Amino acid sequence: MSKAYDCVEWNFLERVSMKLGFPCNLVNLIMKCVTLVSFSVLVNGNSIESFLPSRGIRQGDPLSLYLFLLCTEALIVLLKKAEMERTMKGIKICRGAPSINHMLFANDSIVFCNADVAMSINIQALLRKYELASGQMINKQKTAMTFSSNVPTNMRESIMAMWGGSMVQQYEKYLGLPPIVGKAKSVAFAEIKNRLAHNASYTWKGIWEARNMLQKGCQWRIGNGAKARIWQDIWVPGHYSLLSEESGNVERDLSARVVSLINEETHWWDVLRVRALFNPKVSSDILKILLSPGQHEDVWMWRHEKNGVFSVRSGYRFFKDLSKQEATESSTAILD
Repeated sequence: MSKAYDCVEWNFLERVSMKLGFPCNLVNLIMKCVTLVSFSVLVNGNSIESFLPSRGIRQGDPLSLYLFLLCTEALIVLLKKAEMERTMKGIKICRGAPSINHMLFANDSIVFCNADVAMSINIQALLRKYELASGQMINKQKTAMTFSSNVPTNMRESIMAMWGGSMVQQYEKYLGLPPIVGKAKSVAFAEIKNRLAHNASYTWKGIWEARNMLQKGCQWRIGNGAKARIWQDIWVPGHYSLLSEESGNVERDLSARVVSLINEETHWWDVLRVRALFNPKVSSDILKILLSPGQHEDVWMWRHEKNGVFSVRSGYRFFKDLSKQEATESSTAILD
C-alpha cells in the first residue's frame, strides 16, 4: 500500500469496527483518539494557524497498528468472498487441502490466483473497490509478480501489461522460505526441517498445547457416523464422554463407532439399539440429533457457538471457565 497509514478514511475505520462487532462506546472512544488531532506548519520559521485532518492514523502510535489491522480485515473479507463466488481461484498445496488466495505479513501482502486475463480483471476490480472504500492505494512500484513455469510467455506479458509492470521480481528467499519450490520439496525445506528437529520453538509448543485445549471445547457433528467413537468421543449435545454415563450392565466396545447406531436402510437412528444401550436421558438426546440423508462425513464443530464455528469471544470464556474448573479440582485434590 502507498502511504498506508496516511490514507485511511476515518468513516471507513468506524464502519469496519462496528461491522466487526465492537461495542458502540468502544468505537466512539477509538474514534475520539483518532480524530482529536490537529496539525500546525512552520512557514519561514513562523507557525501558521492549526488545521484538522479528515483522514489518516498516526504512524508510531501504539494504537495505530491495531487499527490498521482492522482495516485490513475488509480486504480479507473481499478476497474470501471472491473465492466463494468463484471470481477468484486460489491455490492448493495438495488434493483435499483448503484453497488459499492470500497471505498477509507485517509489510507485505501476497495474492495467489490463476494466471489468466479474466482473473486479473476480477482482482483489479476487487482492489479498486477496497481503495475507494478505505482511501488506501496500491503501490504499483513495489508490486511484483511471480509466475509458474507452466505459464506461457505471451500470457505473462499480457498480465504484466494490465498491471503496468515491466519486471518480475524473484527472491532467493522470503522470510526464510524459498518463493518457488517445484518438485524438489525435500531439498528446499531441508534447512527448516533441521531447525525444527534440533530446536523446537516455544511458539509451536504453545500451539500444540492450545490444540489440546481446543479439542475439549469441540464435539463431532454426526454425518454418517464413521469417524466418531460412541463411548470415548464427545458427540451428543449436552454430554461429554458417554463413558461417564450410566448404561446398565451393557458391555461397552470402546472401538465402536456411531455408525453402528444408525439403520443402514433408513439412514436414521436404530431406536431400539439406542434405547438398549443408554439411559432414557442420553437416548432422548441422541434421537434428537438430525442425520443427513446425503451421507456426509462426521466433522468437528465448536460446542460453544450455535453455528459451530470458533470465535475469540466464546473461546476466551470457555478457557476462562476451564481454568477455574481445573483450579477448583486441584484445590479439592490437595484438601483430600
